[in-house]
Amino acid sequence: MDDYLFKPFDAWELIEAVRTRLERRKVIELFDTRAAHLQTVVMLANVIETRDPYTAGHVDRVRRLALSMAYALNWNTEDIVILEFGAILHDVGKIIVPRQVLQKIGPLNDEEWKMIHEHPHIGAQILDGVDHLRPAISYVLYHHEWWNGKGYPYGLKGADIPREGRLLAIVDAFDAMTSDRPYCRSVSVDEALTEMRKQSGVCFDPEMVDVFIRSYKR
Repeated sequence: MDDYLFKPFDAWELIEAVRTRLERRKVIELFDTRAAHLQTVVMLANVIETRDPYTAGHVDRVRRLALSMAYALNWNTEDIVILEFGAILHDVGKIIVPRQVLQKIGPLNDEEWKMIHEHPHIGAQILDGVDHLRPAISYVLYHHEWWNGKGYPYGLKGADIPREGRLLAIVDAFDAMTSDRPYCRSVSVDEALTEMRKQSGVCFDPEMVDVFIRSYKR
């Protein structure tokens, strides 16, 4: 038994009860499927991460920050499930980037930058071949687009950037700033949050930056 209604009841009460239970069943099935897929996705992300020891833990931190931000934005359950896949796999396209480029300490040359700029496209192509990951493509493809239109790969501007890319751009950049990389040292959380405010309306969606800062402080 899942529920019961007291007699007498109206038709709309029965319809509403059935609708609510069907929605609950959909959520349960969604999370059962999610748990199975998530193990495979995490394994793939770990393979990518081992190629660049400087980014160890980056995927999990981005995932947690992205989930926190999505909850603060009141995204629905299904969108949050998709977000988790997208956050974990946002850099999957870096599988094509040679290890020496990922770990290079000095400036990248034009050819190396070209490889880096290709990783969103490659990642999107990888996900496009997997039915249950296809909805997460926007996270992979657009997380390097900037609010002012100077990002890549398409140079999209403002609200033309899908919200998935706008959200992930913020959490990805924040974690990059607060983590040591071959080409730069990390900064403190306070310094990173100050920089996020400076880049609000430049690199990042201003409204989402405000939500991120509030949710992070909480």
